[in-house]
Amino acid sequence: MNVAILGYASVGKNLEALFKNAGYTTIIGVRSPEKYLKHNVTRIVSAAEDADTVVLAIPYRVCGEVLPNLKMALSKKIVIDVTNPLNGDYSPILFDKEDSAGETLQRILLESMLVKAFNTIFADNMTPEKLDRDGRKLTTFIAGDHDSANEKVLQLAEKIGFSPINTGPLKNSRYPECMAHLNI
Repeated sequence: MNVAILGYASVGKNLEALFKNAGYTTIIGVRSPEKYLKHNVTRIVSAAEDADTVVLAIPYRVCGEVLPNLKMALSKKIVIDVTNPLNGDYSPILFDKEDSAGETLQRILLESMLVKAFNTIFADNMTPEKLDRDGRKLTTFIAGDHDSANEKVLQLAEKIGFSPINTGPLKNSRYPECMAHLNI
């Protein structure tokens, strides 16, 4: 399976290492690949087109600008939303009590199967040595509206070293987003 990671900051880099360690082929997509001369990166659209599963590891606040250009490339694919709705100063972007960042992104990517996962874990904990806590794996919560996509993300999360918990439909992504706000 080819996994594209869109974004190459701490979360993207650490998730890439976990996927590679688990035997997945990874593709890194960024908006300006010329900034990463020492790394094997490509344009964000190319990465999205070439992958089976895509991880959104870009800041939530730029998703509204970036994702409309990726609708076709992400159509019918599993899109793992790692984002947290944060302003530039890390304060939370607040939603109506009946909405979340995950649901907002799914409305942009109507033809994709969006699954919220990995957003409650700090990047520095996304390493093999920190995922295992004396025999207990670090938990990640998964929420999505497509059962088959949820199941694949559960399996993927377990294979890369997490203890995944299916929290149900995408509307439940509101809760891990709030947990992430508390963490931050």
